[in-house]
Amino acid sequence: MKGVKMLMIGNGSKAFLCQKPVDLRKGFQGLMFEIQSEFSLSPTSGEYYIFYNKRTNLMKVLFWDGLGIIVCSKRLERPAKSYLKSYGKELSPSDFLQLMNEGPQKKYN
Repeated sequence: MKGVKMLMIGNGSKAFLCQKPVDLRKGFQGLMFEIQSEFSLSPTSGEYYIFYNKRTNLMKVLFWDGLGIIVCSKRLERPAKSYLKSYGKELSPSDFLQLMNEGPQKKYN
């Protein structure tokens, strides 16, 4: 469905964008290791962690909902290399929502 908002960030939560491509064939354990090594944070902290692949056409978001780890995937219609590099390591809630709900096409239009 076009225009449906799939992921919202809670009040007081933070979002972190990994600054290097990650092999997104990794599952829960592999992405949790990336969080610990890249951000020096706990995967169960309640923050949102965003990873992208080398081609920048696929992103994964990992977060703790209080009961367990959730991993969401998003395939982009077109690569987002320069778009992703315009963000820093920590994203504001509005940047996170733009990245997840609108994607790279909105950044350059």
